[in-house]
Amino acid sequence: MALYDPALSAQKTLLRPLAAGGRLTWFGYLSSTGVYGDWQGEWVDESSPCRQTSSKAIVRQEAEAAWLQMHEQHGLPAHIFRLGGIYGPGRSVLDSLRSQPADLSTSQARRGRQRYTARCHVYDICAVLAASAAAPRPGAVYNIVDDDPAPRGEVMDFARRLVAGGGGDGGAGAGAGGRDAAAAAAADGGAEAAPVMEMAAALGQEAAAAAAAAAAAAAAAAAQPPPSGSGREVEGGGGAAGGGQADESGGGRRRGGGGEERLEEKRVRNGRIRRELGVELRYPSYREGVAAIHGGDFWPLTPEDLPLL
Repeated sequence: MALYDPALSAQKTLLRPLAAGGRLTWFGYLSSTGVYGDWQGEWVDESSPCRQTSSKAIVRQEAEAAWLQMHEQHGLPAHIFRLGGIYGPGRSVLDSLRSQPADLSTSQARRGRQRYTARCHVYDICAVLAASAAAPRPGAVYNIVDDDPAPRGEVMDFARRLVAGGGGDGGAGAGAGGRDAAAAAAADGGAEAAPVMEMAAALGQEAAAAAAAAAAAAAAAAAQPPPSGSGREVEGGGGAAGGGQADESGGGRRRGGGGEERLEEKRVRNGRIRRELGVELRYPSYREGVAAIHGGDFWPLTPEDLPLL
């Protein structure tokens, strides 16, 4: 087993007997949509082959495989969550506008050329983890992204208009450039399911506690400072949250003919979290998410948490 994940390397001796004895009911690993690699702008879902070429994404994929191997061989109830770029209160494009220098770094300029960017609000990450902990499906893989893989430049423009008092683009639900069609494609035709809270209300105390713990873990991950020198950033331009659980495809690149740099491009579907977990995103696009942050919505954090980010 390739133990690239330091947590697995350190805890495998403890986890094996706990898993074999049925003492664990749920376990989650936060990965990245960067493992999909380059699809030249095509849609991908959890069944798509991983075409990663960057060393970071390859290591991430190896870690996924190691955790799933623990499930297959020792009964660890592992679930894999492939996250887009994480944003939320204190870590969003609004913060980037306040802190970003006039001259962009090479990595920032490269991300600005991306046609598609996967992202997810920390609120919706918490909702997915809580729903999964409440209804475990060991061995499952879930994408956690919103419905709109909009380019970073479009999100920055929206944020600038909000800050300037222009109300963004005229409404959080307004589509732009076929965004409604993109949202339908991202959902992959999944039928609307029961809301997460209705499902959770029917659970026993033990499952509800597990769901709450999962949500708290996601909130803590989003607030975690980036590793020094990681070179990865969350959607808002800060360090990758949760030890680097951001979409590495934002900085991913491949060499084309003649040494030309080619960006990794893909659009990520999120239909499985709707179909299997009953999750309906509170922030289905950056418009709702950024507007809520601009309006002072801090959940799952509090104003007192923000100085810690």
